[in-house]
Amino acid sequence: MRVIICDDHAVFADSLSLVLSDAGHTVVGVVYSPRTPCPCCAAGAPTSA
Repeated sequence: MRVIICDDHAVFADSLSLVLSDAGHTVVGVVYSPRTPCPCCAAGAPTSA
């Protein structure tokens, strides 16, 4: 599953990215604010956000 993580707590978002990657998911991007554009979205929509 391809996912994008958005959370205002950078440590949590980065940790979740590692956990999901270890579980076999593809983290296509991590952003810390919903106002921050995610350049990875241009590459294709995630299957979950």
